Order: sequence, then structure tokens, then C-alpha cells
Amino acid sequence: MNTSSILEYYQILGVDQQATAEEIKTAYRKKAKQFHPDRNKNTAAHHDFILLNEAYEHLIHLKKNKKEKEKVVDYDEWFRQERAKSRRRAEAYAQMRYEEYLKSARYQDASSWEIVFSYLYYFFAMVTLIVLPVVATIIYGMRGLGISLCIMALTSPLIVDAVRNKPKVDFRRFFKACLHISKTGTFWAGVLTLFNVFLILRVGFQTLLPLKETFTNYALS
Repeated sequence: MNTSSILEYYQILGVDQQATAEEIKTAYRKKAKQFHPDRNKNTAAHHDFILLNEAYEHLIHLKKNKKEKEKVVDYDEWFRQERAKSRRRAEAYAQMRYEEYLKSARYQDASSWEIVFSYLYYFFAMVTLIVLPVVATIIYGMRGLGISLCIMALTSPLIVDAVRNKPKVDFRRFFKACLHISKTGTFWAGVLTLFNVFLILRVGFQTLLPLKETFTNYALS
């Protein structure tokens, strides 16, 4: 079993084993700038960049294909095959010029998700900090203010983190990132999942209401 190798991948990216795909992408983007051979003249940079890409690709594949991995009888063989594929692609990225690499689909994907997430994270913090208390007080008076203050207290670690890591406001950059994400398979998979959940809940409630009326009429008869 290659558990130690997978742990090394997490260490290379500087994330823990519970890291989400978005956190892995953010870590990869930051380290890719640091280790790309065009920017880092250290003799080990080329090797480090290959390992970084190999680790990123394997962990992203692992996060997105857990069910597929569970079906594989010989996990060691699966790991070797995927590692070989990742290494070949990583070597190709290492050969790119830095400017060309920044335009690659891999870097654009990681960069776009980070940009959108950072903007939405900051927007959530500002709404909770400023908009929520005002709106709640106008609608519900002092009770609304009290509830909003409780919510602010519970989410204060997130608010502080968002303010500290405030993104540079550039709406053109934000919309460009949104446009890029809208073209990815991950985005549409998420949209379809939410749509299916909505349909299931809607059909479920429509089915339950007539059943409730039927049961009530039967009980009263």
C-alpha cells in the first residue's frame, strides 16, 4: 500500500489530509509560482516543480474519484498507473515557459477557483458584519439586532480571516474567473447535483401533501 507516498503528496502541497479540492488548488497555485524553473533558479527547482504537479494531480484525482478507487481490487497497481500518468504530465508542464504555463488550463482552473472563493468569502463576511445587523434591526427591532450579534459572534473567526485576507477588488478579474469556472466540468456537475436535489425535494413535498390530506380525511371519517 502506498499510504506513505500519498502522505508525502499532502506534505509537498502543505495541506492536511482533510483538505478540500479547493484548498489543494489554492496551495498548488501558490507553490507553482514559487517552484517554476523559469522563476526559481535553484538546481532542484525543476525536480520540485515536477513533484508539485504530480502531487497536485494525484490528490485532485483522488478527491474526485473516491468511488472509482474503492472499486479497484489492486490499489497498488492503480496507484502506480496514475502516478506514471501524473509524472508524464508534470514533466510537460515543467518544460513550459512561465508565461505559457500561466495560460495553461491547469493553472487557470486553480487560479479561477481561488479568486471566486476569496471574493465570495469576503462578501459573506461583509454581509454578516454590516448588512445583517442593519436589516435584522429594521425588520425585527432589538430582537433582530440581538440575533445578528449572536451570528456575528459565532462566525467571528471566519470574518476576521476574511478581512485579513481581503482580495484586491477587481471585478473584471472576478467575472473573468467566473466565466472560466462556468466552462469547467466541476461547475456543471455541481449545478446538476443542486438541480437534482431541488427536483427531489419539490416532488417529495408535492407527494407528501396529498398523502397528509388523505390521512387526515381518513382519520376524521
